Amino acid sequence: MITGKNFLGNKRSAKGDKTYNTFNPALGLKNDWIFYEATQEELDEAAELALEAFITYKNISSERRAGFLRVIADEIEALGDLLIETYMLETALPEGRAKGERGRTVGQLRSF
Repeated sequence: MITGKNFLGNKRSAKGDKTYNTFNPALGLKNDWIFYEATQEELDEAAELALEAFITYKNISSERRAGFLRVIADEIEALGDLLIETYMLETALPEGRAKGERGRTVGQLRSF
């Protein structure tokens, strides 16, 4: 699931030389995942793609927007326990909190 690469539209990119790890505060250790810092070129491409998406998205119907947000909610739920486990590794917060945050987020997406 976690690649550490940046999303640029529908592809992943890792052109940067600088990398980072997340940190497990419960254990005081770095997590295994390595993330790539985006280059200026990647930032520019992401901004351009975001503008193109906005131009399209602003003109779609409310029904299609709602459908889009419901699909996002479905995809978050489809991550299942892996999302919860990753949340806990990176925050040291309990499972109940993680599941509550996921439920709130999914509920808000479906409410729009």
